Amino acid sequence: MQLPPPPPGPDPLLSITDAAFGYDEASPPVLASVSLVLRPGERLLLLGANGAGKSTLLHGISGRLRPREGRRAAGRFLQLLLWEQAQRDDLVEEEESPLDFFVRVSGGGTDEEAALSALGDLGIDRFAARRSCDCLSSGERTMMALGALGLAPKHLLLLDEPAAFLGAAAIAKVAEALAAWPGAVVFCSGSRALCDALQPTRVARVHGGTLVLHDRPPVEADWATVAVDSQRQAEKRAREEEEAEEHSGEGAPRQGGVTCDPPTSRPRLPADP
Repeated sequence: MQLPPPPPGPDPLLSITDAAFGYDEASPPVLASVSLVLRPGERLLLLGANGAGKSTLLHGISGRLRPREGRRAAGRFLQLLLWEQAQRDDLVEEEESPLDFFVRVSGGGTDEEAALSALGDLGIDRFAARRSCDCLSSGERTMMALGALGLAPKHLLLLDEPAAFLGAAAIAKVAEALAAWPGAVVFCSGSRALCDALQPTRVARVHGGTLVLHDRPPVEADWATVAVDSQRQAEKRAREEEEAEEHSGEGAPRQGGVTCDPPTSRPRLPADP
């Protein structure tokens, strides 16, 4: 797996100033007061619990999600690519083979032999390359979609959990390719091995509806903080599920060992053990 070097580009690549991002106009934004400047060649690691807003931020950086407030300004002729798990299957057309996929996504810039060679580097042999993508495992589909990163030069890659569904050997291959690439990367990943291999130049904590940037590589304290955030988030979700179950059972109060439905129904005795 090899990525083409980024073309000459703007500096800064992109800036975001006092922005708020969200999906539902009727609800508060997921993130607010976001300010960020991205420059060529930097590696920004996003850390945060599940649901904190990392994917929302990547959507905002990419321009797919427009800011409700504030400003997003992209450099002239900026070429970026957002890669996320949700897009992995959407990239592939029905009954398409990996070979057809590579040739199509390259816009005709990759011939059959070059595509077969690239797929072979990803662990997809010439036989599997001509079969339907439906025959691939989840890990193979992920590797194939990641391989598409190398089909056209970019200044900036935005990667949302690129190591998901991959084994240790595949993660090492992706990490090696990304580490050798001189372009800018903004990413989040649950794979510590991938995060370390990419050698982030900066780290940002996504928490409490905003972004806290540190102009330094991540340290152990950052990982410990994320672990605490994740634990608190899991406990909060567990409490919410318990409360939801309690509310859903309010229509069937228990009286003297007999389960009663609403008043119009006859009592239902508990089943024998």
